[in-house]
Order: sequence, then C-alpha cells, then structure tokens
Amino acid sequence: MKIAYHFMIPRPPRLELDGAVQEALWLRERFDGSISFLYPLARFSRWVPATLCGLGSFGRLRDLNRTVDLHHLFAPGLPNYPFLGTALTKPCVCTVQTSQGGADLPGTATIRPKVARLAVSDPRDADPVRGSTGIPTSWIPPGLDTRKFRRTPPPELDRFNLLVGSAPWTQRQFTTKGVDQLLAAARQLPALRLVFLWRGVLRSQLAERIGRAGLADRTEVITEGTDVSSLLERVHAVAVLASSAKLIKAYPHSALEALAAGRPVLTSSPLALGDLVGRLGAGVVLDSLSEGVVLAGLRAFMEDYARLAKGAMTSDLSEFSRDGFLDAYGRLYSEALADS
Repeated sequence: MKIAYHFMIPRPPRLELDGAVQEALWLRERFDGSISFLYPLARFSRWVPATLCGLGSFGRLRDLNRTVDLHHLFAPGLPNYPFLGTALTKPCVCTVQTSQGGADLPGTATIRPKVARLAVSDPRDADPVRGSTGIPTSWIPPGLDTRKFRRTPPPELDRFNLLVGSAPWTQRQFTTKGVDQLLAAARQLPALRLVFLWRGVLRSQLAERIGRAGLADRTEVITEGTDVSSLLERVHAVAVLASSAKLIKAYPHSALEALAAGRPVLTSSPLALGDLVGRLGAGVVLDSLSEGVVLAGLRAFMEDYARLAKGAMTSDLSEFSRDGFLDAYGRLYSEALADS
C-alpha cells in the first residue's frame, strides 16, 4: 500500500518538531509514501485562505496520483479544497486535526475533494461530523511512543521551569496561543522560567518580546532538534494554550509527551485535552487567556504542584498508544480502498 500524505500548512523548518507531521512520519514508516505541503505560500498569510491549498500544484499532484493507492489529507477542519478535487482521483481519507464544536456543528458541510473516510481528533465530534457530512467517521486518538519517555521525579522547586509548546504560526497567535500572557505572568512571578520549544518561524519576533519584557535571563528558546525526553526531565510542567479549539490539535503531542514523562499540563478549556487533564487531575485548565486568568492559573499551578505532579506520574495513557494509532489507520485505509 502506497499513500500520499498531504498537509494544508507551509512546510515546517523541522518536520520532527510538528506533532501532526510526526504522525505522518510514523504512518509513512509502516505504509510507505510521500509527504506534501499544499499551502500556496511559504508562510501563512491572513489574505490567503486555506481553500487555495493545491493552487499551482495540479501537475505535480496529478502525477503523484498515478503512483499511489490512496491519499491521506491532514486538515485543520472539515476539508474544503476545490483545487484538489480534479487532481486527486484515488480514494481519500482525511484527518480533521482540531475540534469542530461537537453538537454545534452545522447541519450540512461541504467536503472537497471527495473523501471516503474521516477521522476526527476530538471524540465529541464523531457523531456530529458523521451526521453533517454523511461520511463514515471515526475518532482515532493520536499516537504516543511511550517507550521514549520515563517518569522521573521533577527537578527541585527553587525555580519553576515551564516548557511552552505549540509555537505560533502567525503574529496574532502570540496572543491566541498565550505566549504574550505567559511573558506578562513571568514578570509577576520571579520563580517562573519559560522554556520555548520553537518551530523556527517568528524567532526574531519572540526575541523582541522577551527583550521588551526584560526576561532574557529567565527564558530559553530551543529551535534545533532536541531530545524531548531529556528536556522534559529538567522542566516541571508544560503549557499548551489556545483561545479556540480550532487553533491546535485536540490532543497536542507536547502535552501527551509531558504526561508520559510525569509532568502536569497547563492548558485551555476549549481543547479536548482539557477534559483529559481534568479527569487525570494532572494539571490546570484555564477558562480564558486573559492576562489575569493566566497569572492566577499559574499561581494555583505552582502552589498545588505536588498534587498535580502526582496525577501526571500516575496517569493512564494507554488509549494513546502508537501501535493502536497505526492499526486504526490501517483499518481505515483498508475500508476506504474496499469501498472504491
């Protein structure tokens, strides 16, 4: 089975630092194929909508279509990419990477190109998406290679090291992903040290913000490949924040990896991750990203850290196994090919 994996984003500078792309790399190891990035520009622009994905790539996609058995689209929402419809004639499956609002989903949805199977990232979306699209829909939890992580006691609490995941793609996301609010909170919390795991884009803009906040001595920015397991051993917790569920994956890899390493998580209520963290007692879930709420949430996190760390150290993440993830997609691919 040969599969073409397609992303509707600009190509990240380092593929292994993007959780969604990491999943495609795992799938490619088992099922063979290629990875494409179909956003029409090298960087996101507010003036270029995602519906233009594939524009200018018709010839390349048509040639690729001849060599594969199936296409797998990774889309931030329900797929609506008219420029892909004529090029991709082999069966398609699509992973919807963010939460779609569950019961609040519209009654009908336009799907382009034609998709044989949908996989949603938020279990609350499976029934509404199936009803809205008429397409067989499954919830497939993200995969996590727990063999890479070991649960070790956190470092001493003479300072509080917070790893910040899910770096912004755009200037606006410095606010909608909580980066600006975390920097503001750090100015009020002398014990807080921020460690940013960065994609390689908007690096100078982050440096400018750190400088303006006067936090150069209490921040670390990692842009090169790193051993995430070792990095997690030297931090106390991980922050994955978003003002909207549509901004990042329902279960971001950085947060699942933190829990696998026994580190609690600061996250946001719109994300499905918030339900998991609350159920495990392994972190703090913020109702908004106002500066006051983020500051209060961090204070509560630091004061209650022993209990939250215990919740992370004992968390059961078996539903997110890597083998289960790969097997589930294997079944989905076989179903899509059988239908064709």
